[in-house]
Amino acid sequence: MAVSNWILYIGVFLCATGVGVVIGAIFIFYWGIKKLEEAKQG
Repeated sequence: MAVSNWILYIGVFLCATGVGVVIGAIFIFYWGIKKLEEAKQG
């Protein structure tokens, strides 16, 4: 199952607005890990 880009968008929005920098960074980090796992699986 493909990781949703919404996780990335929400994370970037939170970081950009400064409202939830830590939470946004976690969202972006989570999205990146899932994307790499998908790439490894083929």
